[in-house]
Amino acid sequence: MPLIEMKAVSFRYKSAAASAFSTHEDSGFAMYISSLKVLRGECIALVGPSGSGKTTLLSLVAGILRPDSGLVRVDSQEISGLGDSLVRQFRISRVGQVFQSFELLDYLSILENVMLPWYLRRDSSNTVMSKANCRRRVPCNAEPSTFDTGR
Repeated sequence: MPLIEMKAVSFRYKSAAASAFSTHEDSGFAMYISSLKVLRGECIALVGPSGSGKTTLLSLVAGILRPDSGLVRVDSQEISGLGDSLVRQFRISRVGQVFQSFELLDYLSILENVMLPWYLRRDSSNTVMSKANCRRRVPCNAEPSTFDTGR
């Protein structure tokens, strides 16, 4: 079973969403994903020029944006059909995302910034680290200023 699955997903920015999430602003930006599967443990990279839809794709997977049509499933949970409160609960409990305009706390390491929501929920760091399996993937002591802004 894929960790992330998208089928026949279409999305177009509307003027209100465009100003909140993108610089596409009614430019006719649209995205269609016929099929996408990402397996658990698989490492992928989204690569493309500015404006090609990388952040839009991640926002669809996280439930921040809703597709106009199609299926978005994350960890066996179909999120494309969830109501607002359920998709919000899904994001709180299952999704971590660092946005391009980071808003990271500069006195915490990157890992501490990523784990902050779990600290606030009083989840133990060992539990979080084992769930995320990120000990070998995240530079634990790196500072936010060392992150690239998506270029």
